Amino acid sequence: SICWARCLSTSAYARSMIVAGNSPFDLDAMAKLSISASSSKARRFLAESCGWIYEDYSLWTSDNAGSTEWLQKCKLMQSMETCAQKLTAMQSNLHMAGEVHGSAFLGARCIRAFRLHEVDSKVKTNSDQQEVASCWKIASNIISALGKGT
Repeated sequence: SICWARCLSTSAYARSMIVAGNSPFDLDAMAKLSISASSSKARRFLAESCGWIYEDYSLWTSDNAGSTEWLQKCKLMQSMETCAQKLTAMQSNLHMAGEVHGSAFLGARCIRAFRLHEVDSKVKTNSDQQEVASCWKIASNIISALGKGT
């Protein structure tokens, strides 16, 4: 997972191969494994790998695309929702510590990618507003859950 994270952080070609489906280990599998891996180090580096792919906007959209297109193609909102659910579940006694740990890492990388995209986005459309507002709400749920702890 360390090599995977370093390779994806430095190679646009490697990121494009993952997104194009030329690898048996796709982004969805990587995101799921970053939550469920048994090793804390693996969860951390797999979440970092997902973050590098989410943050490479050129893989997902054209220059004149809005946030909605990017969010739908990279499925960032689904990853954020999963993380928010796992982190909210830590308030109960029936949670898996490893999943909470992985969700914290992946959720943080998702929020970073979303925040950076919104700062860099040159195109703001009315259709993006609802989608973006939903993402901000999920991001605030993740941050709130992290602040509450167990």
